[in-house]
Amino acid sequence: LRAVPPALPVRELTELRHDLEAMHKHSQAQEKTIVTLRRQMEALTNQLQSASHAQAITPASNISDASWQMCAASEGDRCTCTGTVLYGRKYASGTPGAGRLATTAETLGARHRAQDVDGSTICSSAAFGDPLDSVYKHCLCKKASPVANIDLEKSNDSSPTHVSCKDSKCLPNFIYTEEGNIYFGAQTIGLKHTIDTALAQGCMANWEGGAIDIEIMFGAGTVPSKTHYVQYQMEQLANEGLFTPIYDAKLATATQLWDFSAHHCAHHAQKYKRRCDHVPLWLTDGPTWKVPATMPPKRFDALHFGGANPKRRKLCNDVLNLGGVNAFCSFSLWGPALEEHILAAKVVMIEHYFPHAVLPVHRINQVLSRGVPVIIPHSVDPQLDARYAEMGVVFSAAGGDSLAADVKALVIDPARLDRATKAALK
Repeated sequence: LRAVPPALPVRELTELRHDLEAMHKHSQAQEKTIVTLRRQMEALTNQLQSASHAQAITPASNISDASWQMCAASEGDRCTCTGTVLYGRKYASGTPGAGRLATTAETLGARHRAQDVDGSTICSSAAFGDPLDSVYKHCLCKKASPVANIDLEKSNDSSPTHVSCKDSKCLPNFIYTEEGNIYFGAQTIGLKHTIDTALAQGCMANWEGGAIDIEIMFGAGTVPSKTHYVQYQMEQLANEGLFTPIYDAKLATATQLWDFSAHHCAHHAQKYKRRCDHVPLWLTDGPTWKVPATMPPKRFDALHFGGANPKRRKLCNDVLNLGGVNAFCSFSLWGPALEEHILAAKVVMIEHYFPHAVLPVHRINQVLSRGVPVIIPHSVDPQLDARYAEMGVVFSAAGGDSLAADVKALVIDPARLDRATKAALK
């Protein structure tokens, strides 16, 4: 568990959960022992803290945001909740922590995990992933609330004249809840830049809906705070565990539903009996992702990163066993270290985590924007594959079983690799 990096995007949480469940399926007794020991350590630490400082522990009622209620006081307890459950730091300071309980803002301000829950869940790192190593954690619940569904594009046909918006007062007020979020902050900044640019160019000059608030969100676990909200759906359909009844309801009742894949949108339209708009994820790249002015020297022929599963481990082993390819595989790269490794690679190789998946464009865009090509098997979305084939993605001709051989064939063919690199740079 300590090998898991401190923070990962929400789109990787289920991958990690699958890995952890497989790794620890045979050690449930040891896990129960660890939980018991942590509780004993917590009680002892509290006693020592009280004796030395005569400081009372802040009760749960001091949690600042009334919409969040404590549902599990300690790790290993069951949290009963229908809504979003927050798993994070229990105490305001210290390692493992003691004294004053953290406020909701302090729990959210530290690294944490959140997921939709329908009924109950165990408040533990096994269920959520461990956001903070060696720190006592608890769980908070924000109950789900019903949201309304309207059509943003419906105009007032009874109006005898057409009134155009000439200033921002009559445009909608777009609210970006996840700005600064560790998982979706970059996409939020990029999308905000794209929408601001479109508005400045008069994209909504004929808007007649007034200055209403419209919230835009990416996370499956982000709870809407406004009546009108846009859900940008970023999860793989094959990741069935994320599509809980709560998330399904959120997708069905969103004011607008966006997805990075037209294949996904066709599914949503049939399942939720509603419209879904295909919004390419590169519209969220924004001005911050750029190719460096000076590219560093290449230290690897091929790089693999992301959550581990048997198929991905097999790819790495097969490439290394072929010989002639200087490959580097890591299942824990994140942040600046990941950026450094991407720039140091000639090509990034990706194996689909889920069967019947569309392209993991959140990974691919990050690589292409640095001018590095990608090689991956075809996905179930031919339209998306065709578009990315123009942008530096090389598809494994015979599918995943021969992906390792296709990786070697690409890196030892300078002309072909150069074409892919130029397409990524373009």
